Amino acid sequence: MFGVKVPFYWFSVPENLRIEARPDYIEFYEKFSKETTENRIQRIGATIVFSLLAIYFFVEWQQRKANSVTPPMFGDLGFIPVGIFLSIAILLNLRRRIKLIVFDFSEYKVKLKPVRFSFIGSKSVSMSCPFNLIIKKKTRVRHRSDENGSWTTYYEGYEIMVKLEKRGHDSIMFLETDDIKQDYGELIGKLAAVAGIDDPLLEME
Repeated sequence: MFGVKVPFYWFSVPENLRIEARPDYIEFYEKFSKETTENRIQRIGATIVFSLLAIYFFVEWQQRKANSVTPPMFGDLGFIPVGIFLSIAILLNLRRRIKLIVFDFSEYKVKLKPVRFSFIGSKSVSMSCPFNLIIKKKTRVRHRSDENGSWTTYYEGYEIMVKLEKRGHDSIMFLETDDIKQDYGELIGKLAAVAGIDDPLLEME
């Protein structure tokens, strides 16, 4: 009904690129900087405070409900502060998870999955055989807005398109760079080697 979500990864920091390859299998990901001890302590402290506030308001809410003889005029809104403080506690612990874009040629599938809890948020589609790869220069556009107004940001880079079963070519990766050979030449070269095809960057020369 909703269709298949194609795995997709946007690489923007070439120096953080990590590649792990073995016969019939290769994965790429960006390694992010680790959280400092000071930031970790602050995050844990704030999480405890907001969690305790959520618990306090929840208990108060339940006590008011138990002692209330008549229902409130505008409904029971005690869940609002509980939800706010609980949401803040959760948001404080949402960190950018490392995700892998995986080309598995033993199953002939391309996958996107997190390093931890890979059963959550994983995506997978079947690739067409034989493997076919297209590299296309593209400008991606993002529109954003806040209280100060709205703006548009343009990102120069290259779409990495793979031919998928029953879908044709679809974008699997976007490599944000002005020089794909310098920044992502190793990525393309190793993918081509594992796939058993000629390096498409050599054809671009």
